[in-house]
Amino acid sequence: MYCSNFSEQVNELVSNGQFNWGTYAAAVPNINMLDAAKPWGFPVPRFVKNMRLKEWQAFQLGNDRYFLVGVVYNAKIMGLSQFIFIDKQNNSKVLFEKKAPSWKMRVAPHLFDTYSFYKDGSYRLSVHNDIARNTIEIDFAKQGNSVLPNAKGRFTGLHDPAVSPSITICHPFGGNRALYSHKSLMPMQGELELGGHVYTFDSRDSWMIIDDHKGYYPYKMHYDWLTTAGFTPQGDRIGLNLTDNQTTNHYRFNENCLWFNEKIELLPPVSVDRPHGVNRAWYLTDDYGRIKLKFIPCVPSSIKICTPIIRTDYHGPYGWIEGHIIAADGRKISFDSFFGMGEKKFIQC
Repeated sequence: MYCSNFSEQVNELVSNGQFNWGTYAAAVPNINMLDAAKPWGFPVPRFVKNMRLKEWQAFQLGNDRYFLVGVVYNAKIMGLSQFIFIDKQNNSKVLFEKKAPSWKMRVAPHLFDTYSFYKDGSYRLSVHNDIARNTIEIDFAKQGNSVLPNAKGRFTGLHDPAVSPSITICHPFGGNRALYSHKSLMPMQGELELGGHVYTFDSRDSWMIIDDHKGYYPYKMHYDWLTTAGFTPQGDRIGLNLTDNQTTNHYRFNENCLWFNEKIELLPPVSVDRPHGVNRAWYLTDDYGRIKLKFIPCVPSSIKICTPIIRTDYHGPYGWIEGHIIAADGRKISFDSFFGMGEKKFIQC
């Protein structure tokens, strides 16, 4: 049986120039990744390290009918912000998107009274991270045009450790280069006005996953990912995060986890198989027989860019999940009829 435990908590990611490798059960206050000494084995100026550090803050929100996604993404070469509304009942999607120079995308340096945001004359997406006060607040607004409706929304997640367990990772890519991520599943409440309709989200049956993310990714970056959350017929709030990425030693360093109400447990490394391509069924399994999931895309999403410097082959579909995860105590946690999103990402930049 696979067994992995959380590391002893730290207050900073880098101490004396070296990353503190580990998987932590709480947020790290000081995300000082630019203090890393010789990330590539030789000294480089701080601005070079900053240019190679990919950063984003993303979130997924939902209830039994709707699935919402947002991101503020800074690749340092370019920036992207998205807010996506999906009606699961009819597989429809409304996409609000802004591309901008990277310096216009602000990703929070940590999660203690900070903001990630992008805004211009017609679009605003802001995430206020205030986890010392147990809240994540999201503010979104988009002025409509001939194609898209007016939209605005405000959402609040309860990032209280007593009810919203989290995972924070500092995992090695090789050398002194790290991947950092903080993820938490929490109750959420809020309201979205979209094209004259008002959608209300109640904390008793709505949820939020937050993903704060920074990494010294390789020049050729790739990973597979699946996430979902929701409620069982018995009213339990459950969710999962499964990733197969480029970090070393996946049996010690992976960010796979299972959320169940106020608890979180670490999961084994996962493999993703797509025998018929990204738009057909994905199969996720592990070496211990604990993960057996099928992801069936129904709402496609992709980005393709091919230039002499930048190449992107990104697929981020939304769809339905079948299957289960075996918890550490032997319980079979079913994710049948859950709705989630996956990613198959390749970026060269």
